[in-house]
Amino acid sequence: MSNKGKIIVLAIISLIVAVSIPVGVYIVSQQQDIRREASVPGGQATVSLSPQTANKNVGESFPVTVSFNTGGIAIQAVAIRIMYPYSGDLPEVLTSNLQISPVLQTTGDWTCPVKNVTPENSKVNIDVTCVNTNVAGFSSSTNIQLATFNLTANSVPQSNPVVLTFDSAKSIITRKSNGEDVLLIPTSTASYTIGGARATTPPGTATPRPSPTITPTGSPGVTPTGTATGTGSPTPSPLIPASPGDELPDSGVSLPTLVGIGLGALLLIMATALAL
Repeated sequence: MSNKGKIIVLAIISLIVAVSIPVGVYIVSQQQDIRREASVPGGQATVSLSPQTANKNVGESFPVTVSFNTGGIAIQAVAIRIMYPYSGDLPEVLTSNLQISPVLQTTGDWTCPVKNVTPENSKVNIDVTCVNTNVAGFSSSTNIQLATFNLTANSVPQSNPVVLTFDSAKSIITRKSNGEDVLLIPTSTASYTIGGARATTPPGTATPRPSPTITPTGSPGVTPTGTATGTGSPTPSPLIPASPGDELPDSGVSLPTLVGIGLGALLLIMATALAL
């Protein structure tokens, strides 16, 4: 091959590689961004807490209700994480008696594999995941109770009032037809002010000790192996992150690796062409 021919071949190869590397970078970035991010700005489903405000004393236990509204969309699963801060080694406010709503349990169309309470990194995480097994899914235009739990303050918390919020990165409601996330980024919060006086106890009555934090087995957002239809036929399970902090796997090819492979291939091809 003449020198002119070699130059033409090298120019073509260089152009191909120069185009393919940016394209590859774009594809990798897109694959990595496909990791499911819960809650979307245009979502129609909502989640909420009640009561939104309360004044309680140290030692006084009170219930909190978690509700959801699908906005009229047929859904297949709900996964939420509620969190609140604490100081020191143990939470000043304990969560106990986390229970799935009887409203869901009595229908026979729901299975709830996750109901966890986990204190970690100065934050209490409350996780609930429920999957609807009806072939038509579930829809509502009003608030539906998802779960309840009790809060009890052992002492006045350093962060007072205690503010409960939804973790938008770990909360998701999936559409029945295609598994798309339809949960609007949660704005609902609950603020509970804890007073210093311990709740009074009638004479002769032992003061009940708050139940320890419940941490049942199971990881938030476990993808069910399949959901049963009304006739017993399985339907695809929702796409929900596998465990706290986990995300759907990326493409398995990092950006530096892709660029290195491309440049290495370019050098190898150029050396081979020059040797011809």
